[in-house]
Amino acid sequence: MDKIDEYQALLAGYEEGMYTEGEVVSASLGLLFQSTNREALWAAFVPEHREYVAQLIKNFDETAEPFAIKADPVQVWREMSALKQWFTGK
Repeated sequence: MDKIDEYQALLAGYEEGMYTEGEVVSASLGLLFQSTNREALWAAFVPEHREYVAQLIKNFDETAEPFAIKADPVQVWREMSALKQWFTGK
């Protein structure tokens, strides 16, 4: 399953009430980081999710202390830094 298919499965789960919008947006960040074709995945995001993800990436402060509740904070920092670099280069 490619990342677009995974995103579509998340959307289906959201529509069925299995996931909250926040869970979908959070998982979408992970998919975007893991994707080998970020542009295509980005284009597949519904506009609302593109907006939320863009805002999270733009607001990410690389100088702040790494923090995460359910994941390795350093890994999350690395992923967000990579996404911010990709996003600002778009």
